[in-house]
Amino acid sequence: MKKFFAALIITIAVTGALAAQEFKVSGEIKTGFFWYDRWIGDHDHKGEGYVHNSEDDDEEQRLFNKTAKNQGRFRMNLWLDNGNTGMKVRFEQTEWSDTAMPKWSYAFAYGNFLNDQLKISIGRLGDSPYGTGGPEMWKELDTRIGIRTEILPAIVPGLNAGFVLNDMSDQQSYYYLEPQTIVDIFKETVLGLAYTHDFFELRMAYRLDSEFDEDMGDKLIYRIEERALQNILPGFQVWANGSWEGLRHEDEKALWLINWLYIQYAPELFTAQLRLGYDAYSRRSVFYARPSLYFNLFDNFLNAGASFEFAQDFGEGKYYKDSPYLRMVVEPQVRVNFSSAYVAMVYQYRNEYHTIGVGETYKIHAVNLRVVYTF
Repeated sequence: MKKFFAALIITIAVTGALAAQEFKVSGEIKTGFFWYDRWIGDHDHKGEGYVHNSEDDDEEQRLFNKTAKNQGRFRMNLWLDNGNTGMKVRFEQTEWSDTAMPKWSYAFAYGNFLNDQLKISIGRLGDSPYGTGGPEMWKELDTRIGIRTEILPAIVPGLNAGFVLNDMSDQQSYYYLEPQTIVDIFKETVLGLAYTHDFFELRMAYRLDSEFDEDMGDKLIYRIEERALQNILPGFQVWANGSWEGLRHEDEKALWLINWLYIQYAPELFTAQLRLGYDAYSRRSVFYARPSLYFNLFDNFLNAGASFEFAQDFGEGKYYKDSPYLRMVVEPQVRVNFSSAYVAMVYQYRNEYHTIGVGETYKIHAVNLRVVYTF
C-alpha cells in the first residue's frame, strides 16, 4: 500500500511539472454512517449500525444480506493531455482492509490522427464513448486490456464508429487446457457506434463472445436520448438505456434483458423524474416504477424531497406466486450542498417479497447519513 501511494505521488509530481501539457485531477470521496432494522415476516429481527454509504448499493446489498459492507469509496481521475496524445487513469478503492489495494478502473493512452478523424487508445480501457451513461445503469463493454479504434469522419459530424480488440470478457472454464488462438481473441471483438445530433443522441456497443471462455453469449448495451423537446420546454428530457446479455446463446435461459426509460423535468425550483424499468430473464420478468421529486431551496443550498418505488415480478420464475407486489420503497431525503461537497440524511422504508415460495416479506427501516466530497 505504501509503495502504491509513493508511486502515485511521484507520478502526479512528474506529470504536473510538465508545463507544456494539460494535467487534470478530479475525483470523489464518499462515506457515511448507516443504521437499519430488518424483520423477515413477524420474526427474525436484526439490526446493525456501521460505516457505510448506501447510495451505490445494488439490489442484493439493499436487502442487507451481504456480510461485506462497503465503508466508502475513494475515486481519483488523472488526465494528461498533450494535444494529439494523452493518457487517462482512474483509481478506485472500496475495500479498506490492510491488504486491500486500489482498483485500476482504467489506465490507457490515446492518440488522435488524420486531423482528429482517427483515435486509437491502448491499455486497460474505460471511459468509453459507447457506454450507457446512467443513472440506473453505468455500463461499458470495452473495459479489458486491448486496443480501441474510433473513426470520426469529418463528412459526418457527430458520428463515432469503432471497434475494440481486447482480452476475454468472461473467465475460462473447461477449455483451459486448450491453447488460445488469435481467432479466439477476434471473436471477443467489441463493435461501437455513437452519433450526436442537435435533436438526439445514440450510443451502443455490441460484444461478441467466443467459445474459449465461459460462453455467456453476446452482449449489447445502448443509450438513446432526445434533445429536441428541451428547445420547446427547457428542463424537460427523455432518454433510455439498457443491457441485453446472452444473445446468440443456444440456451434461452441465458438471455437477460434490462431496459430503463427516464422522463425528467428539472426547472430551477425542483427536479421531477419518473424511471420505468423492465427486466426479463430465466422465465421471470420484473417491472419497476420509480418516481421522485426534489425541491431546490435557497439557491440550491438545500434539497428536500423523496423517491418512491413499486416493483412487480411475473412469469414462471416469479418469486412468490400469490404476492401482490415484489417491492415497495419510500425514501425521503434532505441534502445540504456546499461548493464541492454535500451532506445528506436519508430514511428508507422497504417492504419486499424475497423468500422464494414462502411468501414472507422483508420489512426494513434504514437511516443513512451520507458525506461526499468532490474535487
